[in-house]
Amino acid sequence: MDENTIKKILNIDDNYKTDSKLYVDYITRTSQCVGIDSLKAWALFLASSGKSASTINRRISAIKSRLRFLFQESGDQAFNVLDQFTKERELNAIKRMKINSKAVDPSKVLSKEEIKFLIEKSSDRVGYLIQFFYITGCRISEALGVKNTDLQRTKNYVIVRIVGKGSKERKVRIPITLLNNIQRTYSGLTYLFETVNNEKYDLTYIERVVRENGWKYLGRRVTPHFFRHSFATHMIEETGKVKGVSKHLGHVSTTVTQDMYNQEQLDWEELPKI
Repeated sequence: MDENTIKKILNIDDNYKTDSKLYVDYITRTSQCVGIDSLKAWALFLASSGKSASTINRRISAIKSRLRFLFQESGDQAFNVLDQFTKERELNAIKRMKINSKAVDPSKVLSKEEIKFLIEKSSDRVGYLIQFFYITGCRISEALGVKNTDLQRTKNYVIVRIVGKGSKERKVRIPITLLNNIQRTYSGLTYLFETVNNEKYDLTYIERVVRENGWKYLGRRVTPHFFRHSFATHMIEETGKVKGVSKHLGHVSTTVTQDMYNQEQLDWEELPKI
């Protein structure tokens, strides 16, 4: 390995210095040389690392910049460590990762343990509301808009009519025991969830209460919509039924659900071996 070439890469003092060191550490560990082949291998390694697409793209761009510098500095004679770096198009052939701007940030997904702990620590009024958010995957406006006339009891569960965006209706189910607990606690005359004065809850009040409980008991930011994100993520991970989850959430298509909640990626060990 050409030590002088590595020194040139590492000695450039700019915003790419840290990325350059990571690349050099990788090729040193894998006994590769500076060049197009090792950059391709590193890009493949980064793609399986679990890092965000923006981070991976920045690191790849950093080394492309370094290789261009070495190539241009060499003039007509290419460095011996860059034998395969003959044309600019070879460098451009290493594509950037596509960034899914629609994907839900993992920080907005609570674990089942966190949700259970939050329910246990909250008051009955807040706890039952959180259970409803999580089990139904409803938006806060949808949950607070449920009326007693929207409920239909069956032998094993309760069907809840939800009016979503654009007045689009769908139906979700909750356990009978949860409905009994909610009705006993809230005693709503018109709406399922009502204040002690039998008035419809204000969205901002519920958001504030959930946020305060999140900081108090979990030490992190929590909003009512996090439970919708958590429901969708957990159900897709456990059942793989993207279409079913999409219908439950009231999305216009499964593509929307897939883009937002399918966080799966290949592990390094799963990549094909030749």
